[in-house]
Amino acid sequence: MFVYISQVSVVQKIISVYDGLISEEVMQVLLGQFIQLWEHSTIAFINNYAYAILGIPSVLFGIAIYRMKPGLSKATGLLLILNALACLLGIIGIIMGNQALAHGSVIGGGLFFLSLIGMSILFWRD
Repeated sequence: MFVYISQVSVVQKIISVYDGLISEEVMQVLLGQFIQLWEHSTIAFINNYAYAILGIPSVLFGIAIYRMKPGLSKATGLLLILNALACLLGIIGIIMGNQALAHGSVIGGGLFFLSLIGMSILFWRD
């Protein structure tokens, strides 16, 4: 929540208090650390770390869904588990400086979205 709220509050506050007394370079560094889309920012790291931690309940819920019934529940549960693994690989990639692995969180987001489709069908059907 902090990451997303900071994008509309902290970043705006930093911009609004800039009065020309601070050098442009300092301002760029400060904003760069708070803008989530900059892949090397502190906020981007915190966001990816949070998704890796959220992988724990995704694995548990994925296992529970996987065990429900044959068919769609197996695919949905597997997608949730793969989402968690991708997000974990993402934070490992960021820490190790591996650009290929660093995109794990984005891939995990796509897998999570696909699992939401499966969960919607499973839970609305029952």
